[in-house]
Amino acid sequence: MNKYITPIFALTVAVTLSSCMTAPGPKAWNEVTQRIGPVEYVALMDVCNLLKMNYEWDALTKKHILYKNSNYLSFMTDDRNVSVNGNVQTLSVPPKVINGVLMLPRELAELPWWRKREDIWKEVKAVYPGNAFVVDKVVIDAGHGGKDLGAPGFFGLKEKDINLEIAKKLEQKLRSLGIDTVMTRTDDTYLTLPERAWVANNSGADLFISVHANSAPDKSVQGAEIYYLSETVDDDERASQMVVDYGNRFELNPDLPNKRSRDATLWDIINTENRQESIELARSINSSLKRYASVKNRGIKSAGFFVLKWTDKPAVLVETGFMTNRQEVRQLADAAYQDQMAGLIAEGVMAYKAEYERTRGFTTN
Repeated sequence: MNKYITPIFALTVAVTLSSCMTAPGPKAWNEVTQRIGPVEYVALMDVCNLLKMNYEWDALTKKHILYKNSNYLSFMTDDRNVSVNGNVQTLSVPPKVINGVLMLPRELAELPWWRKREDIWKEVKAVYPGNAFVVDKVVIDAGHGGKDLGAPGFFGLKEKDINLEIAKKLEQKLRSLGIDTVMTRTDDTYLTLPERAWVANNSGADLFISVHANSAPDKSVQGAEIYYLSETVDDDERASQMVVDYGNRFELNPDLPNKRSRDATLWDIINTENRQESIELARSINSSLKRYASVKNRGIKSAGFFVLKWTDKPAVLVETGFMTNRQEVRQLADAAYQDQMAGLIAEGVMAYKAEYERTRGFTTN
C-alpha cells in the first residue's frame, strides 16, 4: 500500500469510517437516506456497507477513494468534481462533513460505476438501440452527397460518388453474411451531419460505419485510415445531450432511475463503453486491411468527427484512400477495387461480431 494511504483520516469521523467494511448488513436506500434541506445524503459508512465497497483515505492528496470490481471513484470533501475511473464528473452538490460524519449526496452514492458491466447492460439494454451482446444490424453512412461534394480528386472524380459506391457494395457484402443494414443515403442526397447521427441513433442498429475518402496537401500521401472517437471529446457534453435526445426512455421503465444526473451518468458509461468497442471495431477492420498488399494501410487514429461524437453506438469512420493521390484515386474509382475495399471492411465487421458475441461484449476471455 502507498505510504501515504491510511485506512482512516484525521477527522472526527475516523472511528465511523474505519468500520466501513465491518458494519452490519446492507439496508435499503430509503432507510439510510437523510434529507438535509433540499438535498438527500447517505453516510459514507452506509454506502460502503450497502454496496460492499472498499475505502481508503489518501492523506497526501486529501482524497477519499472507493473501489470495487477493479473500478474506483475518488473525491474530496466540499468538491463537486469526482473522478470515476479517471473520468471527471460534476455533482449537483459536493460531499460534506455534517455533524462529524462524511455524507455523500445520494446521486453520488447511487452512481452505477461500481457495478459489473453485465449488470450495467441490463439497464442499458432497456434504452440502448440494439441488442446487448449481439451484432446483427449495421448503419452504413456514405459520407457527403448532393451539394456536399467532399474532397476534390484528380480526373474530375468526386469523393461523394466514391463513398456511395463503396457503401453500397459494403451493404451487399454484409447482407450476404446475414447482417441487416441501414443506409443513411442510397443516392446523391445531401444530409446534414445531425441528420446522419439521427438516422444512426433511431435505427436500432448495433454499429455505425461511415465511409469516406481522404485528401492532403502532399499529393504523395496515400492509404486507408480508420478513425474512432478521440478521448479528448467532452463526455459530459455527450452524456447530457443524449439525455435530452432520448427524453423519456429512462422513465418508461419504473425500475430505472429518474434523476437527470443519474441518466447522464448512465449515458457516460455507455459512451465510455462505446469508445472501447469502437477501438475494437477499428482494430478488426484494420487487421483485415493489413492482409492485402494492394491496400496501403495507415493504421488506426482518433478524432472528434461529428458523426462519431453524436452517434450512440460503437462507431468508426473509414477513410478508404486519398483523392489527392493520382494512383490511389484511380483505384478508388475502379469497381473491382471498391468491391475489394467493401469486402475487407465487411470481413473486419464479421471478425468483430464473432469476438463480441463470444466474449459477451468483451467481458469474458
